[in-house]
Amino acid sequence: MILGIRVEILFSFVMVIATATIAIFTYFQHKLEKTKIKLECYDRRLKTYDAIKKFIANIGIEGTTDNKELMAMLRETKHAHFLFSEDDKIVEYINTLYKKGVDLEYKEKGIKNNHLKEENRKKLVLEAHELKSWFGKQYEVIDSKFDKYLQLR
Repeated sequence: MILGIRVEILFSFVMVIATATIAIFTYFQHKLEKTKIKLECYDRRLKTYDAIKKFIANIGIEGTTDNKELMAMLRETKHAHFLFSEDDKIVEYINTLYKKGVDLEYKEKGIKNNHLKEENRKKLVLEAHELKSWFGKQYEVIDSKFDKYLQLR
């Protein structure tokens, strides 16, 4: 009988240890999954950031953009609304980049139009210059917009 009680106590002790081990394992597995999700989000956010930087850099280099570059930027940033807080307005920023890119492309094509009056051409040149200046400033602005999302903490 004493042996039976000792076996029951030992069995209960083993069960407590096993349950605690499973609980600890489950806790660390959960933490590992959360870290994995954070890293996957980081990677996707970084790709969005890189796509925007590339788009802005191409405008700086070429002085304009085209439909191919505009579509590439939209394609590479299409999941932004899932990756960023609405409060940070990154999706709105991407839409602004797109609209201003289309506007720049239109103005640059208009400047090359041989049938355009000189006064209209000068107006387009000035407007295109303002857009290029705005895009030039965005290369620095983008860092502050993405800063909180690209910190590995």
